[in-house]
Amino acid sequence: MWRIAEQWREDATAADRAAIKHAGLSGAERSLRRKTHDTIKRVTMDIDVRQQMNTAVSAMMELVNELYAFTEKSSSAKATEDNGGRSAQAAKVAREAIESLIVMLSPFAPHTMEEMWQMYGHADGINAARWPEFDAEVAKAEELEIPVQVNGKLRAVVRVSPSISEPELQQVALSEANVQAHLGGKTPKKVVIVKGKLVSVVV
Repeated sequence: MWRIAEQWREDATAADRAAIKHAGLSGAERSLRRKTHDTIKRVTMDIDVRQQMNTAVSAMMELVNELYAFTEKSSSAKATEDNGGRSAQAAKVAREAIESLIVMLSPFAPHTMEEMWQMYGHADGINAARWPEFDAEVAKAEELEIPVQVNGKLRAVVRVSPSISEPELQQVALSEANVQAHLGGKTPKKVVIVKGKLVSVVV
């Protein structure tokens, strides 16, 4: 966490603090914001309601990994920028993720997070920071990856909108070439759909 925060410190602290306009972001920026807000939601629930500290830490580790992947993509694009720096939007999205993590990690590592909070230009102590709030619309997945099984074996993965209906999802799943090949021209006996998670075809 310290390493990734240091990598972004210069660009992130230089970026303005105006609200991020989600609609104008690149795919990678939207993906990181979605992960940030989903993590805030999960960690808040784990700490406040479920009191499951291990799953809260696990969720934050996932966000740190997402930040590293985002940093790698941003570093690749960095060379194409005229000023040699990352884009202002990328810096704002990364700062939102990092500052959210700093606050959420503060109950677990208070002294280190206090230093990092100051590193990001906050004169007040971490105790004065507000707990981050998640935006349900931003946290919502733009696409779902749904595995499709035939007789219990994975045969395809389809990417669909979260709002897709069950009949539409069934049609998409059954039209996959590898699914068709394993159906062998037979009509399925049963198609079980676990919403947002799985399509299971029984032949």
